[in-house]
Amino acid sequence: MSAHPPLPTAYRSRATRQRGRVRLGPLLAILVLAASAVGAWWLISQPPRIERRPPAEVPAPLVDTVLA
Repeated sequence: MSAHPPLPTAYRSRATRQRGRVRLGPLLAILVLAASAVGAWWLISQPPRIERRPPAEVPAPLVDTVLA
């Protein structure tokens, strides 16, 4: 009497597949993560493109104040 019944053919093909082989899906996911990390680093390392200016002067009030 055997300890395990024979596997169905769908599982047999999976059991004989070569181990340690990298599939395309995880490889693409790692490449996308690496590319996004490089893109984020490049974006953060860029100097600001907007010229820094001092704040605009406060305009004079439209109503005259009278001191009594």
